[in-house]
Amino acid sequence: MLPKSLLCGLLALLLAACSIQSDLDRFIATNPDAYELGQRVYGQNCAACHGANGQGQFPENPRARDASGRYGAPPHDDNGHTWHHDDDLLYQIVREGGMGNPEDFNPMPAFGERLSDEEIEAVIFYIKTFWTEEQRQNQQEATDVVRNQSQ
Repeated sequence: MLPKSLLCGLLALLLAACSIQSDLDRFIATNPDAYELGQRVYGQNCAACHGANGQGQFPENPRARDASGRYGAPPHDDNGHTWHHDDDLLYQIVREGGMGNPEDFNPMPAFGERLSDEEIEAVIFYIKTFWTEEQRQNQQEATDVVRNQSQ
């Protein structure tokens, strides 16, 4: 039989290991309903172009062009640039459609009439789960700057 002190130490170690969460797990835990809704909305409306895991249309070469000569749908994962945009701009792009030059980019359709405000906010939350913790922090800072300027 194990000594009591060793048993208590092992139990404490086990409890500590069980309580460790990744940054992503903590982020998702801030709003599990938004995560689940966003995951569903993304799968139904975004994954066909941007990839099931946000990897973009051409994951091996995000700057590749399709048969029409246009760039493919960009990645939303940590290899993309989506995290450079503040929440308000991301919301606007999803709601109103893409703003790229139509000669170079396939236009992203507007989802404002198909998705509710809650669904758009949830899909943006879900896309953030593809990013690193540092990218989420930088994106939140960009959002805060934009919102503070508009006050």
